[in-house]
Amino acid sequence: MVLKEEPVLKFIKEKGYYFMSSISNTKGWHQQMCESAVSTTVSAASIAGALAPAMHPLRKKSFEQTGTGKPASVLESLAVWRRAAPVLSGTLCSQVVAESAIKKRIAPDFDTMSPEKKVAVSAVSAVAVGALTSPLLAVFNGLTMGKAPAIPTSKELRWTTVREGLFVAGLTGSGPVGEWAKKRWGGEDERVNTAVEYGVTALAAGTASVLSHPFDTILSANQAGVPIRHRMAGWRPRAIGVVGLAVGYKALNGVLQPWGSRAVNQLYPVQETAK
Repeated sequence: MVLKEEPVLKFIKEKGYYFMSSISNTKGWHQQMCESAVSTTVSAASIAGALAPAMHPLRKKSFEQTGTGKPASVLESLAVWRRAAPVLSGTLCSQVVAESAIKKRIAPDFDTMSPEKKVAVSAVSAVAVGALTSPLLAVFNGLTMGKAPAIPTSKELRWTTVREGLFVAGLTGSGPVGEWAKKRWGGEDERVNTAVEYGVTALAAGTASVLSHPFDTILSANQAGVPIRHRMAGWRPRAIGVVGLAVGYKALNGVLQPWGSRAVNQLYPVQETAK
């Protein structure tokens, strides 16, 4: 069975705007859209799941930054997690899409670049992604302090952009660095390669958290309306939360994505060719 593409879908495919799955001449556009939708949904669910245990330390860092004590309990943090998870899941999934689009524009040959060049391109795209998603991330930070969602001020957006640029750069840079580390210390043993990947992810997330923490403290102080006590206040619980979120997401996504792929394969047991 051969299906013809609508003009808009043909334009999207020609421009390479299928971010979550590669373009293949052996798949119909409907199958590719289904794969993208399932992959994005699974990623969002993985982020939400990984945020659950990370929510308490992230709230603890906000309380330490603003000098307001500490969260009452883990159960209270889980109640906040239910409100914050949709915000963070949507934001981080948007970051994946935006980063892919920016990379396609500035480095069409990204996949064949050396690890060093990939890190440089990832850093540039990270700053742009941080600027685009800073409003939602400022809202999320406010939620960790128990604040109701509100439109961020221009000052809050400025500090969020700087903070998130460093944070996303650290996470996206972990991919190329991980490939280099596997070549350096890995081998044929898949367990060693997996350990290296998780180690690089944890190191990248922790390093990005510490480097960007002063800007996170400024943001939290501005949102709470209190003076800055110490720019590194709360850096330990934030690093724990960020590393837990990054590693947890990697683990959950690695488990759930194959399930999503199998579900799509059951819907499309025979690949169709799209003209």
